[in-house]
Amino acid sequence: TQVGLTLIAQSGGKLKFDETKFREAFEQDPDAVNELFTRIVKDEKGKSVQVGVAGQLDQLLSRLTSSVDGTLTLRNKTLQDEIDQYIKRQEELQERIDAKEAQLYAKFYAMETALASLQSQQSALTSLSALVSSATA
Repeated sequence: TQVGLTLIAQSGGKLKFDETKFREAFEQDPDAVNELFTRIVKDEKGKSVQVGVAGQLDQLLSRLTSSVDGTLTLRNKTLQDEIDQYIKRQEELQERIDAKEAQLYAKFYAMETALASLQSQQSALTSLSALVSSATA
């Protein structure tokens, strides 16, 4: 907060920037403010490592966005896997619906055929009954 940067944990880790405090700190000691953001040290292997705010942000963003094992990449893969499962489930349900529809159509056609046969028999019986009635009269 001395240089105008505050990490607000209650809002999900957002950074709050106070330009007035930053300008005051920069005017008082520009080298210290620069060091805070851009500090580089050597690790045990002699490799330069950014430990300033900019370096830490860079490392955080790299962990989040790595195309191999970044948090966002893994989350995206998880969501895609869920979508794929829903699509597969939808396809399975559609197959069941289609099979049930075909079954119902087959029953309907069988009933239509039976009904047509019964109507034909009824017509024949009606004709026969009319003949019998006219022959006995």
